[in-house]
Amino acid sequence: MTRTRKVAGSVFLSLTSQVAAMVVGLWLTRFILFRLGQHDYGVWLIILQSLGYVALADIGVVAVLPRQTAFVTGKDAPPDALPTLVGETARLVLWQTPIVMGLCVVAWLLFPHHGTWTTSHGPLAAMLAIFAIAFPLRLFPAILQGLQDLVFLGWLQLATWLLNTIVVVSALWAGLGLYALALAWAATQIIPPLVGWHRLRTVHRHALPARLPPLTWPDARRHLASALWVSLGQMSNALSSGADVLIVGAVLGPSVVVPYVITLKLITVIGNLPVTVAHAAGPGLSQMRVGESRHDLRRATDALAQAVLAATGVVACVIVAVNRGFVGWWVGPDRYAGALITLVGVALMLLRHYGTTVVFAVYSFGHERRLAIVGIVQGAVSVSLSIVLVKTIGLVGALIGPIAAEFLVVLPGVLPVLARETDTTVSGLLLRQLPFALRLGLALALGAALGSWLAPTAPLLLAVTSLLAAAAYVALIAPVALRPPLREYVVQIAHVVRARLGLAPAPPTVPPPAPAVP
Repeated sequence: MTRTRKVAGSVFLSLTSQVAAMVVGLWLTRFILFRLGQHDYGVWLIILQSLGYVALADIGVVAVLPRQTAFVTGKDAPPDALPTLVGETARLVLWQTPIVMGLCVVAWLLFPHHGTWTTSHGPLAAMLAIFAIAFPLRLFPAILQGLQDLVFLGWLQLATWLLNTIVVVSALWAGLGLYALALAWAATQIIPPLVGWHRLRTVHRHALPARLPPLTWPDARRHLASALWVSLGQMSNALSSGADVLIVGAVLGPSVVVPYVITLKLITVIGNLPVTVAHAAGPGLSQMRVGESRHDLRRATDALAQAVLAATGVVACVIVAVNRGFVGWWVGPDRYAGALITLVGVALMLLRHYGTTVVFAVYSFGHERRLAIVGIVQGAVSVSLSIVLVKTIGLVGALIGPIAAEFLVVLPGVLPVLARETDTTVSGLLLRQLPFALRLGLALALGAALGSWLAPTAPLLLAVTSLLAAAAYVALIAPVALRPPLREYVVQIAHVVRARLGLAPAPPTVPPPAPAVP
């Protein structure tokens, strides 16, 4: 199976599961909000963000494993190279587990223990305990991702979402309150990794060592040297993309978190869809780096950026057209934080998606140290500005801080690396995206005007407005999207889709003469 078919199959399943999760998740958010109340739901959102920081205890060992696995399988390596890599990583993770347990205790002690926060004590304690127990299990999905068993992971993602939904609804109907959400979260932390372990045992047994190999300090230091930079990058990502909720909660209170999150909900749930393409392409880019030319790399990364921007653009146009009416219909107009939050949130999404595509490519090429340094500076700038701006200008400051960090730190920090890896220039990288950007700006203006004119509030009118905004965007962007290098990838993926629908024979396993596809 070619990399194109693997990525297309993975993206298809991932998008299917995410669309299903989006539709049901919107109803589920409303259900949870009205069952828990605005304050407790705000507390829950803060708990989830806090757990994201506890997860940084991994120091990047598991996060770097998919790329290391792709490196090993993408070049001529001894037969025992992969099981040795997996065994050494497993030993490192087991060494980390007692440290993680200690950090969970620290997180419990640092969480507020007074007033209305007391409702969160029991659920938080249970979640921290489950996190520590499940910590080593995260190895198994990471190995599968590195092996590019992406279709299976797509089905696993869909099953995980279904499991979470069933548990949440059942437990909330039983009156368990915050414990219901904690129980559902715990199920999704333990069951999917165990399923991944079974998949490895039955399909990819060659990847698992017969026993854990001894791990010398030089080998451990080699793993940690790479993983530590990844960990710093993860920390910076948590600071730049997760700190807004904590800052708003600390400065303005848990109840204010809810309208902020609700207004950005469409950006959060729909906005994740385009990034699926970049995430699925990561292992393929790693393989290309060790086996193919820079010309192929440049075309692949250009096409990846264009694909993500094209998909992000349609999401942005729909959101600016319908977000106000959607929030009013969904949970009530009193929980809409304003048009300014919507517009600035869309701008941040577009900027982040382009930056994320560049970062994914640079990471796949092995520059985690550079990314870590850039990320730490980005996180510091984003958090510092956000705190100051939220205190001075309110909610919108939580979005302006990250936007400034993207412009001032991320793009200047990573674009030169990508240009060097693909044998081009920074101006060349940006100019190739300029036709997308110009047409996207026009499409966004049309979407905003359409939403203001129709002012949709009912489901049918919301759907019609969304379709009109999307159609206007597609009409504007299609001529650019069908140009090389993206055209070659669109054609190959179209063959895959037609084959899945039974409309055409499956494409050959040996690709035709064309640039390699991540």
